[in-house]
Amino acid sequence: MEARPASTAPVRWWAALWRRWRGGVDPAEDVRGLPEERAALEAALRLKRRHDEERHAELDELRALRLRQQGQRAGEQRGAAPSGQGGDEAWAVPAAPRARTAEQIERIAAQMAEQLTAPAPPDAAADGGAPRRGRPRLAIDLVHAEPHAAVEPQGWLGHPALTEAAVAYANGRFDAARRSLEALEADARQPALACVAGRLRLDLLWALGDLPGFEAAAADWAERFGRPPPVWPVQHAETAAPARPVPQRIWRAPARLSASALTGWDGASEPDALDWRGLEAVEDDALAPLTEALERWAAQPRVLSMAGVEVLLRVLKAATPSGRRDVAVGWWRLRLAALRLLERRAAYELAALDALASVGLAPVPWSVPRARVVEVDELPAEAPSPAAPQGTVLAGESQFPAMPTALADWPAEAPAARGASASVIVEGVLAGDVGSTLARLEEAWLRLQDADGGGMPLLVIDAQGLQRLDFAAAGALLQWLLAARARGLRVQWHGVAPLIGLLLHAVGIDEVAEVRLRQ
Repeated sequence: MEARPASTAPVRWWAALWRRWRGGVDPAEDVRGLPEERAALEAALRLKRRHDEERHAELDELRALRLRQQGQRAGEQRGAAPSGQGGDEAWAVPAAPRARTAEQIERIAAQMAEQLTAPAPPDAAADGGAPRRGRPRLAIDLVHAEPHAAVEPQGWLGHPALTEAAVAYANGRFDAARRSLEALEADARQPALACVAGRLRLDLLWALGDLPGFEAAAADWAERFGRPPPVWPVQHAETAAPARPVPQRIWRAPARLSASALTGWDGASEPDALDWRGLEAVEDDALAPLTEALERWAAQPRVLSMAGVEVLLRVLKAATPSGRRDVAVGWWRLRLAALRLLERRAAYELAALDALASVGLAPVPWSVPRARVVEVDELPAEAPSPAAPQGTVLAGESQFPAMPTALADWPAEAPAARGASASVIVEGVLAGDVGSTLARLEEAWLRLQDADGGGMPLLVIDAQGLQRLDFAAAGALLQWLLAARARGLRVQWHGVAPLIGLLLHAVGIDEVAEVRLRQ
């Protein structure tokens, strides 16, 4: 067996070390430029720390500026909110300059945050011990937008998608209108249009009487667009106009309500005012017709006056004791129908759960009633004559979010001499035949003719409580307005809901009358 030769690597290593020691060469000097590179690295680290501190300060300043601007806008809008009667303030929506400023701040903040977390580039230091000059600091141009800047009405009134939603709403297709507005509001590419669509959706919910949906949508809208949350309109006691509708057909409940007392509750003989104060009990034979009537009224756009609502609810609650399985299901259906018509959502949901646990009645999801019930303390002893003018229910505008005051390019010039003026209030739903409304307008025109004002007469149509207007009614009103303009009458619409305003623009009413949207 042959012996392996010894490795020569240690010998060579010792020989190299001996030659280095004999030559007096420092091993550290064999690594050239080590002190210079260490100094350059330290300088680069110091420069990076300084730049990081500057960018942190700039980012904090940007955040403070955005919070300050949002606070100023909210304070100015609270200070500019009208108290009492509505004014002609514009609807503040994100203008193009403001939107660009916000996008610029967001982009700069994102870039700075990304730079703070990104690793340092390898060429941050200069060769030869001098650090390279860092990249120039970001130039930040701050644009202070006007607090009340608004999108011009011409920018959205003719928008086809908004017009389509207004047409669907006018035709009674509420779900289609809501889906269209929700799709526009969800489009982040057009923030101004999304803000307008969200505001129109709030008005749709108000017209449908969906208070919970309105509050939830208002909170989301305010958070997204940086606006104060809109408030559900309230009725003010100081309103000069009548606060309640005048009933025409009054029905009073007997002590024991039976099916014979409900005869005639169909067609034109249906009551528009019900007095429950004398009710003590409901007979079994009245369950089905009473439930059917309440459900039918809840599905119709109408106004009902009711006195003694708490008496009705107390009687129905006593007839549906919790946990009793021997109670007929019809009693629970009647109680739920009454709660829905009265728009008592919280009580409705609790009663639905109680009905499920007691008699196994499957809960019906809550849906907002189309009818509106006005609760009163008492009703008149007898209904007025049919010729008496109907009263009105006004939606308070002092707490309604600001809307554009002018609907279209109405000429700004006013007559040199102002003549007599009159006001006509329209409310509720105008659909189909609007002969009574046209008669009231004609009557107001005759009063203006009798009054000698020495100038062009002015007729104001107060549409604060107008919830919906269909095409047939809009066409009839347009014909009357054309004739009124030919007779020298100037007409102004005040407090028009935005969706109705879009319809007025689509049919051309804003070309023959001045239209001002709800404040």
